[in-house]
Amino acid sequence: MPVFPRLVALYERRGYEITTGLFPPHFGNWRDVAFTWLLRDGQASTRNLGIAQQELYFLECLLAGWRPPNIFIIGNSFGWSTLALALMSPRSRVIAIDACFTADTNAGMVLTNLIAQEERLNARALRGVSPRDVPQMVSEQLGGAIDLALIDGNHTNASAIEDFQAVKPFLRPGAIVLFHDVQTFNLFDAMKEVVRMSGWSGQLLLGTPSGMVALFDRKALPPGVQETLKAYAPTSGAIKALQADLARRKEEAAARKAKAGA
Repeated sequence: MPVFPRLVALYERRGYEITTGLFPPHFGNWRDVAFTWLLRDGQASTRNLGIAQQELYFLECLLAGWRPPNIFIIGNSFGWSTLALALMSPRSRVIAIDACFTADTNAGMVLTNLIAQEERLNARALRGVSPRDVPQMVSEQLGGAIDLALIDGNHTNASAIEDFQAVKPFLRPGAIVLFHDVQTFNLFDAMKEVVRMSGWSGQLLLGTPSGMVALFDRKALPPGVQETLKAYAPTSGAIKALQADLARRKEEAAARKAKAGA
């Protein structure tokens, strides 16, 4: 059974409403409507949004033939990614940390752990600040090893680099690091630096709404993973062709408007 309906139901059974995957052009090109909102009594319950519905499907494709034993997440918010990954890969150990500097993220941590406990999911959210607390958390909770890391914390170039430096010593051969919101928050300087530091490949996944980046060692990728990454990463030639077609359509529309007004 696909994860998405099950995940939504986990929150609905506890009095919350989820909206995610809405198409921005239908909402005045509002970028954030594509991502995941947690609502209660008609109001948003958190300022930190979850990954988009399309990004859930990306993760589901990524894990279709790969079961990473240890999954580590920086940035829990209300647990959307944490619980999703626990549902997708039930034999994996999923640990998420969040600084919980705000009331909504603190409440989100409580909610995450409540759902995980009641649904018997192998996931846990812990209060911790990256990079300071990462070594202790990974050592105590994951035996000092990470197979899949999702970095979705403070969206700055400096923080992305620090978060990667924190998880780097614990990455096992064949591990993958996913950075959320790279395109959205223009974190490309950080991506260049983590590629340099690791010697690995960085793949921009423009097929994800936030423009995620996957960092990996091409020589040690798990079976099937390369195909998923390729599917979510259109070539530069394809992007240029789309841009040229868009420019042509705009020119034609402008010409028709000018002719109608003549």
